[in-house]
Amino acid sequence: SGNIRIDEANAIEIGSFHDVTGLSTTSGNITLVAGGTITLTSLVSAGGATGTVTLITTSNVVDGNAATNNVTAINLSITAPTGIASIADPLEVNVDSLTTDSSGSNGSQWITESNGLTQLNLNAGAGDVTLVLTEGAVADTDGSADITAVTATVTLIDVTAQDFGASGNPINTSVDSLNVATSAGGGSQWITESNGLTQLNLNAGTGNVTLLLTEGAVTDGDLADDITA
Repeated sequence: SGNIRIDEANAIEIGSFHDVTGLSTTSGNITLVAGGTITLTSLVSAGGATGTVTLITTSNVVDGNAATNNVTAINLSITAPTGIASIADPLEVNVDSLTTDSSGSNGSQWITESNGLTQLNLNAGAGDVTLVLTEGAVADTDGSADITAVTATVTLIDVTAQDFGASGNPINTSVDSLNVATSAGGGSQWITESNGLTQLNLNAGTGNVTLLLTEGAVTDGDLADDITA
């Protein structure tokens, strides 16, 4: 129990050392601050009702354990200017609240979440965001931007109906290209976009799509379906 903080001038790898694997606390927060890459080869877990994992690096965060979970917590905050994980090996997390910032160097983000989100703030600047949820919905109740990127791709693969946003609390985006799929379970989508779209692919299957633009136009140059609902 208690809080754990590690400050390192260079890179950090959380792996196995002797008989100790990963980093965990049953009732506290975990903070890693690095002057280089943070590599998660074993689980980082912060327990308790408000357990928070904070990763701060001047570089990037790397998934070092393939498809195994990397972080378990209530809240996860990541600052990684040059990016989070990769298209070949996304960062796997089990959290309720997800805050990421790779806007410093416009790094892209690839994240897979296992049980739904009740809050998110993903900022990739001029990079891209790819978010996959294996179960659960995506919700957020504040009025600030939830996803900032050039291209945002969000896929909910739960076969039961799971929504992206809600009628009173849409997901707020600031992107050029928007791809959201809730079709696996027929969940609905509520989205508010702040500055127009140059490409979209919103697939709700048997669910509904509600899209509001506060500024800008909607265009798309491909011949594929742009909205399915």
